[in-house]
Amino acid sequence: RRLYEKWLGKDYELHLMQRTGSKSDGLAMLLKRDVWKHAEVEGHALRPRCCDRVAQVAVLQHRVTGLEIVLANVHITVAHVDNGYDIPHHRPLQMQQVLEMVNARAATLPGGLDNAITVVAGDMNSDHLESQPPSRHFTAKQVQRPLSMAFEQGFVSALHNAGDFKGGRPISHTCSYAQDGCCDYVLFRPHPRLELQHAYLYPETLPASTRWDRDRGWGFSDEEMSDHRPVVAHFLLRRSSKRSHE
Repeated sequence: RRLYEKWLGKDYELHLMQRTGSKSDGLAMLLKRDVWKHAEVEGHALRPRCCDRVAQVAVLQHRVTGLEIVLANVHITVAHVDNGYDIPHHRPLQMQQVLEMVNARAATLPGGLDNAITVVAGDMNSDHLESQPPSRHFTAKQVQRPLSMAFEQGFVSALHNAGDFKGGRPISHTCSYAQDGCCDYVLFRPHPRLELQHAYLYPETLPASTRWDRDRGWGFSDEEMSDHRPVVAHFLLRRSSKRSHE
């Protein structure tokens, strides 16, 4: 926390949530002070308790347009192929809870759920473009079930809708079950006042299909970068059909 406050605290409002149990990692939601004038951020422990997973759900009000959005941040349990419960049960259960919380908060906004702007971001530890089964026990379809649940409720992936990946599918981090790696997500429901302008994997100059290597990382000069490439999505919030504000 001290690191975030030292370098980002002046411009960003920090909301941190540690995982339950003995886990030392967690989630962070950083909200730019000159963009959002009001934020209600809630932290939730997800079932089952044995996974020690958490989620953040926020209602944010945009300073310029006055629009409110619901934003969720989550890190779904890894798709372990060496047990019989994470893939078929725990991971879908976690996503179900996140979607229920997002929908419940969105339903309280003016206009209700059908007119709400909703975004879900995080590490889903799955890739809906993966075609090869991770093992003889589970199919790729089972692994990507949390994403399918979001798609079935009208969410789309900002990265996959904005990018042109002729050179191969995007890979934002390494993993043990996918053939090359998998991708983190910024999911949103299309809305007339929310315009997706651009989305990419940072750095944008590095091909999105680049694989992470344990010895040389992503293969460029930034030695401080982790095995997760940030997913960056730029949106415009529209106050009306005539004027747009980022």
